[in-house]
Amino acid sequence: MGAQWNDVGNIEIHVTNTGRTDCDIFANGMNRISVTLNIRPTNSSTNDVVPVDPKHLADNTYLIRYADGKDLGRDGSSGWCYSETANKFSAIPNKGAHQDVTNDDQTVTFYVYCCPDADSDANIGVRVHPDAGADVFSSQTGKFNNSVVFHALLAPDPYKMKDVDWTSEDTDIWGIPDNYNVDQKFWAKGRNYFLSCNRPGFEFITFDVDSYETDDRANFGLYAWELVHQSSENSRYFQIYEALVWADEPHEKVVRQAAYCFDLSSSFDNGPRVTVYDQTEVENRRRLCCTWVYAGMDAYPDDYPGHYYFPINAIEWR
Repeated sequence: MGAQWNDVGNIEIHVTNTGRTDCDIFANGMNRISVTLNIRPTNSSTNDVVPVDPKHLADNTYLIRYADGKDLGRDGSSGWCYSETANKFSAIPNKGAHQDVTNDDQTVTFYVYCCPDADSDANIGVRVHPDAGADVFSSQTGKFNNSVVFHALLAPDPYKMKDVDWTSEDTDIWGIPDNYNVDQKFWAKGRNYFLSCNRPGFEFITFDVDSYETDDRANFGLYAWELVHQSSENSRYFQIYEALVWADEPHEKVVRQAAYCFDLSSSFDNGPRVTVYDQTEVENRRRLCCTWVYAGMDAYPDDYPGHYYFPINAIEWR
């Protein structure tokens, strides 16, 4: 039988992949920033390192307030909290360039988040509960004195149209078979729109889209359509237009399917296609690309102001 885990020989904490012990975070309850804890389980009698099952170690490790040793809310909903579960809103505001810290100790990863009602700063320490013996603290009065300090940044108010700039450019729609019953010219053009944040000092990082529909043939798409006209004397000319929002990440140049409505795409070889995110790498990362395509009419959303809108959320700002 191996030595019993009843002590801890080292506790360190830093922001994952940076080595930092000081970090900004948005106080919106959604921005989750990863912290790495280096922990050395030991036996106090032999001073031997005792291997501990990683899940058991995580279950018996807690983030605390450095000053008084009180636990933070684990999966909480107010104040300063942490979780073992990541989400996609993990960008570090004002990250800068730093080098990670590594050693031979076991590691535990937690994700710190800050709810809107939290104090402006949090100095965060660690409490470890061995299988036997007393809890070991990294705190102001603990055996160890390592901590990480988070600074809460006020999350911007929800953006409105006045906070968004956009540019647009015509784009070819291609990949339609010659024998299809919609004239090639009716799918000849579309337009890509690139939305960006115009608030000074801010840029979009991560987008989310509400109330979207997807299609089995599509990688991702929010789309809307309207059949404008199908006359009996000219029934082969569908007048259809669609708007698609490409919110999935990463934002990079790729060819996507460009028509979903009325099962048009099932008649094509993967459907008509369009190139999206054909800007620079930096511009693509900070912008949201939307595509407008049409059949049988030569009109863009610009021609019908206020006619359509889609609920697009920029959840994370920098």
